[in-house]
Parts: sequence; structure tokens; C-alpha cells
Amino acid sequence: MPSPSDEEQLREAITGAAKDSKVPCRFLLALAERTDTPPAQIGRLCDEMGVHIRACQLGCFK
Repeated sequence: MPSPSDEEQLREAITGAAKDSKVPCRFLLALAERTDTPPAQIGRLCDEMGVHIRACQLGCFK
């Protein structure tokens, strides 16, 4: 589980990539891999932020 500061950095990365409150799955999977964060955790953050995942490739984000 990311620390609060790590979580804030993830939120900033997601916000920076969002267009019309939507982020491509490809970006989120790369973010998860780059930060060693489970995709489910990234998906939870997106849900909390009201960011929608588009073009989901694997169904990892639900």
C-alpha cells in the first residue's frame, strides 16, 4: 500500500493525464508498473477521484 505522499503523487499523475475526467487504461497500467502499485489500487484512486478509465484492455480496473 502506498504511503500518503506516494498516494498523492499517484493522484497528481492521474489528474495530469486526465482529459474530461477520463484516463486511458494504457497510461494507468504503465503508472502501476512504474510505481510498483497494484492496478486495483490505481483503480480505487480513480474511483475516489471521479476519473473514468477508458479503453480498458484487460478488465483490471473495475
